[in-house]
Amino acid sequence: MGHEVQGAGIGKTIAPQAFFHCIENARSKNIYIGCMHGYEDHVHCLISLKSEQNIAKVIRLIKGESSFWINQNNLCSSKFEWQDEYFATSINDSELSKIRNYIKNQEEHHRKNISGRIQRIISATEICTGNSMNKI
Repeated sequence: MGHEVQGAGIGKTIAPQAFFHCIENARSKNIYIGCMHGYEDHVHCLISLKSEQNIAKVIRLIKGESSFWINQNNLCSSKFEWQDEYFATSINDSELSKIRNYIKNQEEHHRKNISGRIQRIISATEICTGNSMNKI
């Protein structure tokens, strides 16, 4: 599941304590977050739902309580809030290790992909300029 942050983001300095708080608070509500990590403006969580739980309610609990806690403890220089939207998908047990590694290695994943993003931006710029625009 991916969450996007608006306003003040979860920076490197507060992320560990915010993630720890989210995981511990979720556990107190019988929500199991197996892994949580993020990068600049988004967070990924691996959540195991029980049959009586639904993703919308679980996400609302995690986001609501965590933004309240972050703001109450003045962990950000401006008001912290999550975006309303989120993305969730189910995975097979065989994918758990792969997904867990992906979540834990967000910084490395984004660092590797930054050069690809820059190249796509350069390519898009080239397509939209000069004679190459006619090739679209």
